[in-house]
This record gives sequence, structure tokens and C-alpha cells, in this order.
Amino acid sequence: QHRPATMAPRVEVKVLYFASARECADAKEEVVAVEGSDGAPPTTAQLEQVLLERHPKLRAIFASTVFAVNMNYVDKGEAATLREGDEVAVIPPIGGG
Repeated sequence: QHRPATMAPRVEVKVLYFASARECADAKEEVVAVEGSDGAPPTTAQLEQVLLERHPKLRAIFASTVFAVNMNYVDKGEAATLREGDEVAVIPPIGGG
């Protein structure tokens, strides 16, 4: 019962959608499986790809959307490592100006 060294870690995270992200995903929350690459654990960058495949409408807002992993904001352009059971909030830009 050995796994190949190339097997990427896979985790399930709970994704919470807020404001316009909720409308684009047509969901308030869901559990999403994300795979890492090259033996490394998955990151928010890989989660973003999974979410865009599942919910193409998110593409319209993802340029200015931020993630918060377990209530900690992830800087735009950064990628946070995901662990089994993490809670990831998808927070779109808030209107105003």
C-alpha cells in the first residue's frame, strides 16, 4: 500500500462565498477538493483554478477578489498553503468609492 512519489496531496476545504461571489457561484458555501502539485500541498492559487472551472461566472470578479483562509487575508498575488478542513472565504470587491 505505497503511493507513488509523484502523488500530489489532496485536501478538502470549505469555501464560503460572499456578496457578488455568492451570486456568481450560485452557492453560499461548498466543500471543494484541491490537489497540490509536484508533491507539494495545494495552495489558494490551485483552489482559484478549481473554482473557476466549477463556476465560470466567477471569472468576471476574480481579478479583484481576495481569499481569507481561516479568517486571515491572503494578499493578492500571494498563495497560501491549504490544509484539510481549512475554511476559505471568497471576498469580492465591496462597492463604493
